Amino acid sequence: MSKEIVLLVFGLSLGAVYALIVLGLVLTYRTSKFLNLAHGALGMVVTYVFWQLAVGWGLPTWLSAVLTLGLVAPIVGVVAGRVLFRGVMSKDDTSKIAASVIVILVLNEAVSRIWSAGARDVPSLMPAGSVAIGGARLGWDQLIPIGIAIGVAALIVLGLTKTSIGVQMRAVAEDRALAASFGCNVARVEAIGWALATVLAGAAGLLIAPLSALTPLSLTFLVVSGLAAAAVGRLTSVAGALAGAALLGVAQSEVVRLPAGVIEKISSPSSAMPFLLLAGAIGVMVRAGVDVG
Repeated sequence: MSKEIVLLVFGLSLGAVYALIVLGLVLTYRTSKFLNLAHGALGMVVTYVFWQLAVGWGLPTWLSAVLTLGLVAPIVGVVAGRVLFRGVMSKDDTSKIAASVIVILVLNEAVSRIWSAGARDVPSLMPAGSVAIGGARLGWDQLIPIGIAIGVAALIVLGLTKTSIGVQMRAVAEDRALAASFGCNVARVEAIGWALATVLAGAAGLLIAPLSALTPLSLTFLVVSGLAAAAVGRLTSVAGALAGAALLGVAQSEVVRLPAGVIEKISSPSSAMPFLLLAGAIGVMVRAGVDVG
């Protein structure tokens, strides 16, 4: 029983990281109708800045996190939304995808030149120690991310429904021109959406990077898992995004329970899970007659 609990909590903890990524994708999409494939790359840049502050310059870990998420991440997000992607906001999907790919390549090249392409160890923000639940010892580094993801999701829902800026975000997502005609500052609303989304991408990077060596590609392609989870909620539903993230995280943790013969035939079943979930979600939407274009 304890093994099952450990695997479940580990999966939910991994899902919490995916949830932060997917919530950022949902926020950007609901604000700008832009599916930002470079979302993971933006989080990667933020995470490298955190490493520079905490390890390269020796600042306290939590101070580095506050500076990174409170200052650097919003600036990166605003620059991305107002400068890097501004020219393609009104273009077709092909142009938006091409722009995202270009930004991914540019950011990866820039990070590789500034910090080199070698792997780096990132200090963890999570406290040491564990707690006994159901006969299993569960680390705080697994439990706290779950609470963070739930809290962030609740704040986003409340923000979108109960605050003035949230109402404006929803109005801009529905019809930019109409929102502007009613006095809404569309540029400001979009900038806030991009800033908050990049903070979430950076937070995901700070949580997952300590679990393995930090490299540009490892965080850049975290967006694939985010897209898979986002597809469950059709890029608009916060609840669907959380469900997709939790499902993906638990599925990846449970692959260790597959028969040894299956694992041997599939070189990396855990890595295949995001693609399977994405394909399944799109298949369900197609069968339900939902426009996935």
